Amino acid sequence: MSKLEALRAEHKAEVIGPMLAQLLARVATATTKTYPPEYSPTGTWNDQAIEDVLHDWAEDRLLRRKDLSKLLAGARSEGALYSGLTTSLGQHLTNHRRRSAATNLYKRMLAMLRKDDAFEAVGATGPAANQPWTLAADPAQLLSSLGENELVRLAFELSDEDLAVVRYGPHSLKESPILRKPALHRFLVHMLEGAEGALSPATLINIVRRRFNLVDPEDVEIEKATDVAAPVRGIDIGALAASVISRMGRRRCNLIIAQAEHEDPFAAAKAAGVDVTTIKRALSETLALVAEHATDADEARAIYKVVVERLFGESE
Repeated sequence: MSKLEALRAEHKAEVIGPMLAQLLARVATATTKTYPPEYSPTGTWNDQAIEDVLHDWAEDRLLRRKDLSKLLAGARSEGALYSGLTTSLGQHLTNHRRRSAATNLYKRMLAMLRKDDAFEAVGATGPAANQPWTLAADPAQLLSSLGENELVRLAFELSDEDLAVVRYGPHSLKESPILRKPALHRFLVHMLEGAEGALSPATLINIVRRRFNLVDPEDVEIEKATDVAAPVRGIDIGALAASVISRMGRRRCNLIIAQAEHEDPFAAAKAAGVDVTTIKRALSETLALVAEHATDADEARAIYKVVVERLFGESE
């Protein structure tokens, strides 16, 4: 029996037995130290921090998302399995970092609502997440009657370019601010102007999460309010596709339509009146935007499919 076959047999019998545990520990030790210490739960990559990450990774992705079963089933060699596990751990570390960035944005949003004179609370104060807010210059006394999808469409009226969205790379030493202070203020004013009523932070947090493709926030306390956000659903492929389109620009959208219509880049270039390098660059840049939003190849393909479908719909 080969080492890979032995690992598969152990997984079937014990889920994670001694051989797999040793392999996962080796991957965790090697991989975590390639990431900045800011990715560590303790701010440094010591033995305890690596052990904590290993435990969280195993629970979150290897077992709950079934990464371990999928990788064992699909690997053609022990090396391919090691590479797949390394990628899975890297995604876990990056998602945790994105979650921290999301939490930071939510806290800044709540602080701005409370401190900026442009906003005022509606009615009696209550839990931070459920306190409705409105514009001081045009106050609303009732909650918005718009549904979540309508509010998400409202949020997408401001493109990433309009808001100067800031997303750092996955190995950045800083968390992505997503929206700097002026852009966050503009976004909140836009939402409260168009919502036709007051909005609570719980609602705004869900809209922000979908609009900017953020993961669920970490459990944080804001003035002892533990219910910062209402329960959120899984990521919506349509919302991710809309985010990609909002960052593409009209010219790139037209080039992707031509590519999808003709499939062959040379034919697409001729139809669009550009050289083939321009078509290939537009496709590469679009796929890079999709990759930023996707957690795996299947999700990337699904997002790109919806992007193309929506572009064709708008062109018609």
